[in-house]
Amino acid sequence: MVLLGDFNPPILAPHWLFSTGLTSKSEADEAKVDVIHPEFSNFQLSWAAIACDKTRLQIETSDIAKEFELRDMVFGIITVLEHIPLRAFGFNYSVHVKFNDIEVWHRFGHDCTPKAIWSDYLEKPGMRSLVIEGKRQGATSKRTQIKVEPSPEIETGVHIHINEHFVLDNEKTESEKRKEIETAGSSEYPEFLKHSKYVVQNLLENYFKE
Repeated sequence: MVLLGDFNPPILAPHWLFSTGLTSKSEADEAKVDVIHPEFSNFQLSWAAIACDKTRLQIETSDIAKEFELRDMVFGIITVLEHIPLRAFGFNYSVHVKFNDIEVWHRFGHDCTPKAIWSDYLEKPGMRSLVIEGKRQGATSKRTQIKVEPSPEIETGVHIHINEHFVLDNEKTESEKRKEIETAGSSEYPEFLKHSKYVVQNLLENYFKE
């Protein structure tokens, strides 16, 4: 999850999370700290990575079992930092999937972005990144984006990243904005995760039947 607003990065540190009751002492003691600086903080708990600069806070996990614990930590942070101005927030879902057959991998890219339209301009055109934007049915978010690209992490792999972006009304009080985030996190975040997993499964299932 991502929050956009006005942050003080050095505050976001493992032992601050412990002091506010948002994590355990052992979790804070064992955190891997990359940097705590007036401009930027970056560290990893055993189950989550946290990065914060002056305008953006991101918390992510690769542990599916912790998806809602991540949401609850975001709730806790915005409750403790009750006076920090917030402008927007977003949900994110990201997966890397390996194709064992390179020809099937190429076919997936071709199906996403047919190459015939580009063959007059480029030799051996290939997809590097594709972004589709719209709205998830029933969502109150401003937009939903689905990004598909070759995975930078695994050979003959695909990276699918789904983002849902919410804009907060600046006319609302900070308390009202936090309530909106909590409402969306409680009612829409589960549906976002469900939809994201549905998108990934249905985009890829025909390529793994062979």
